[in-house]
Amino acid sequence: MTTLWDNFVASSGVDAALLAESAGDPATMTGLGYVAFRIALSSLGIGAEPIGKLAMAIERGIDRQAGLDGARQTQLTLAIAMLHAAFVQLANPDKSGARVEDLPLAETAAALDDALAGVGAVALPAAPRRFVPPDKAQGSGPTVAPVGFVWV
Repeated sequence: MTTLWDNFVASSGVDAALLAESAGDPATMTGLGYVAFRIALSSLGIGAEPIGKLAMAIERGIDRQAGLDGARQTQLTLAIAMLHAAFVQLANPDKSGARVEDLPLAETAAALDDALAGVGAVALPAAPRRFVPPDKAQGSGPTVAPVGFVWV
């Protein structure tokens, strides 16, 4: 019987391998931010917090990839390799169970976040404008009642 943990390790391991295969190619990495985010959410949801934090740092790095110089790109590549190594360890448990040993996950996440400091993310589209009903005094349209949230 497959457990939730087994599914997490298998699916996130495939995602980590995809990131590792693409790590040297910024053009390919640009579209893979969602993969790192998916690993992060799955990891945090199942209680693998150090892996989740590293994956979130990687996702931020991918989002800022356009502004990364060589040293920062190397830091991102190292973080991705660390994430992949963690899933290799988790996929090969010993008699005492699955765990990550001798990998500085938290330190790598912190180093990547430090390297990303000052690098801007890709600009998102502007927030949509808020609808303002026509002025009642002008009589230019139907009266719109204010909308509110009500528990029923």
